[in-house]
Formats: sequence, C-alpha cells, structure tokens
Amino acid sequence: MGIKFGTLGPRRCTVNVVSAYAPHAGLDEELKRHFWEGLDDIIRQVPPTEKLFIGEDFNSHIGSTAGVYDEVHGGFGFGERNGGGTSLLDFAKAFGLVVANSCFPKREEHLALGDGRWYYGEKEENVYSRKTENQV
Repeated sequence: MGIKFGTLGPRRCTVNVVSAYAPHAGLDEELKRHFWEGLDDIIRQVPPTEKLFIGEDFNSHIGSTAGVYDEVHGGFGFGERNGGGTSLLDFAKAFGLVVANSCFPKREEHLALGDGRWYYGEKEENVYSRKTENQV
C-alpha cells in the first residue's frame, strides 16, 4: 500500500509512504518473488526528488553492526544478521535508502518483548527512507 502527501509553501515537497509486509520463510518462493518485484516496481515509480518512507515487516534481521553496509545501516541494531537481513541491506543500498531504526540506540526494554507485541527492532518493524546529505 502506498500513500502520497504534498506540502505547500516555500519548503514544498512530496512525501511517499509505502507499507509492506514480506511473506514468511515457509511460504511459496513464487509468492516471495512476486512481493519483491511489486515492491521494486512501486519504489521505481517514486521520483528521486520526492521523499520516500517504507514501513515494513520483512521477517528478517539486519544485525547489530553495519559491517560493509555503513551507508545504509546506522550501527544500532541487535542480534545476528541473517540471509534475509543481508538481502534487505542490499535492497536498501540499491535504492539509496537508509534503515532509519538502525540510526539510534533503543532502550533494552524496547528490543524484544517476547510475547508477540510490537517492539523496536529490525525483525519486526523498520522504517526505510531516502538518504539525505546529513544521514548515515
């Protein structure tokens, strides 16, 4: 799902918000491929001059450290990076995005609640945004 907002005035800009939920690990590979192709198409339709935010649950971990992804991973995360996390970081890199939730530390009590409730962390909810000069 995508929503486009516009602002008026001297600092006029257009903001695009995309909500995404990736198929789970045990699901059909064709379904996963269809999801990624659809998301790719949506993002390519957003002009680079417009702001882009993607709120998602990609069912993966980007890990606690940036490693070779310092331009898209802010260095604040948790756990070990898995294959899905590597794919996400490659995706962010390809589209000039930054994983916003990895750019600031989280309090320990917000990392994992363990009972299915929402928590800060790259496995459950991330926000990706286009990089600007003063980010990461």
